[in-house]
Amino acid sequence: MANFSNMKSIAEIEADAMNLARAVKVPVAEIVLDESNKPIGARRIDKRWGIKNLKTTEIVDFCSDQYTVLQHAEAVQMVLGGLRANNVEARGFLKNYNDNIAVEVLLDNVVMPVQGNGDVAHNLRVKDDANGINLGIRFVNSYNKSAGFRGHGFGWRLACSNGMFLRTVLPETKFSVKHTGDVVGRVAGQIRSAIYRLIKERGAVVAIVEKAQQETIPFKNEKEVVMTLAGYTGSERQANNILSSNAGLPLQPTRWELYNAMTAYATHTAGLSFPMYEKLQRGAEDVLTRPVEIVIEKAEDIRIIE
Repeated sequence: MANFSNMKSIAEIEADAMNLARAVKVPVAEIVLDESNKPIGARRIDKRWGIKNLKTTEIVDFCSDQYTVLQHAEAVQMVLGGLRANNVEARGFLKNYNDNIAVEVLLDNVVMPVQGNGDVAHNLRVKDDANGINLGIRFVNSYNKSAGFRGHGFGWRLACSNGMFLRTVLPETKFSVKHTGDVVGRVAGQIRSAIYRLIKERGAVVAIVEKAQQETIPFKNEKEVVMTLAGYTGSERQANNILSSNAGLPLQPTRWELYNAMTAYATHTAGLSFPMYEKLQRGAEDVLTRPVEIVIEKAEDIRIIE
């Protein structure tokens, strides 16, 4: 279970990152067959490479000559080193999915100049209906090209330790780099600006939370809840799992209450895959930021909200 008591420091996360899987580019060949389809050899495919995870020894995807494999440990060092270089104190979690990793860090102490002033200490805790939300950043890296290297604003509710994606709430905090050329140099230049935008735009979080707290979703029965949730989670099974793990959720919740049920399940359920965690958190963010359309009758294909 992810909670504040077991968050790790920047140094501890960096140390853990040294044990993450590494990957390399390996040549790709096609099998050559004779007229009877019997293998007689192999032929190298030009300008095509496989990405091999050295821990699992599996080829997890393919790439071009220009593609650069950004090692998980290097991605962690680039971002956390960027925080340290800007004298930002942080703590959080490293989530290891082998071919993918995610790092979610809470920014405890940020001292940066704003609007021409000298260095100013910034409190990155904003209010909600309880103990507040502490802001930070989340970034991911992948070897199988399912995510690339990218990051965005993130938050934790202090009352329950629920994690919060802030991709659409704070779009200016997003950063990403393609796996080509000097990846390390380009990432280092984006971290400071991402933190600055987090400081500048944090008020948007409060406004969106307050609006979600005021809007009730008029479900008539639990079936409507399940079918509507399935549009955000990808399946009725996951929708039922969320309801089962949040027994106190009212039949007609506010968007804020439904959002917190979703993020609680995503944050504290062990064993969720990387894509499932991403889907649940993105679906939850849609609930937080937009009116919920109730699904009354089950369509042939439930709309998946990306």
